[in-house]
Amino acid sequence: MKKVFANLKMHILKVYELIKELDQLPMRNMQGEFYEENKKTPRVPRKNNVSLEDLRPRRED
Repeated sequence: MKKVFANLKMHILKVYELIKELDQLPMRNMQGEFYEENKKTPRVPRKNNVSLEDLRPRRED
């Protein structure tokens, strides 16, 4: 039973070390040519020609 736990522990440690190494790799190397940086596009200022009176419901007297 001790051998089973010792082997399980060794496998878990190997997986942990592998994950640790993969975590240290930059994502740019893993994604290769498919990696695209998010380009910031300037926001276009919006023009609003609607007045507040146009938005209010009309009263029917």
